Parts: sequence; C-alpha cells; structure tokens
Amino acid sequence: MSGAAARHAARCWRWARVRRVNTSTSVVAISWRTANTASARVLEKCGFEQEGYLRKHFQKHGQFVDARLYALIR
Repeated sequence: MSGAAARHAARCWRWARVRRVNTSTSVVAISWRTANTASARVLEKCGFEQEGYLRKHFQKHGQFVDARLYALIR
C-alpha cells in the first residue's frame, strides 16, 4: 500500500481494532462522492468493498451529487 491517505486509513482501522472501539461493530461503512476516485482506491487497498450507489446523497455547491458506499465486514 502506498500513499499517505492509504497509510493513514489503515492506521486508523488498526487503532480501532486494537482499542476495540465499539466491539459490537461488525461493519464499517464509508460513503463519498463518485467523482473522488482516489478515495475508492484508498479504501480498496484497505480491504473495503463497494456495497452500493447512493443517488443524490451529498450536496456540493448547491447541487446534489451521487455517492458510493463501501464497507469492511469483520
């Protein structure tokens, strides 16, 4: 895994597992704008898989934009 974003995402996930943050959690879900393809690559490197597509999920500059939903299942 290369890149600062990927390293930080992996580090945050490891921290949460070690600290047992919310031990009943079995799914971690993240959504982001579809135009941000770099975020998709980072999440895929960390083991997340795409779960869905959310239409008009975020508002940016007065316009609603679509998002992708990725999840990591424990």
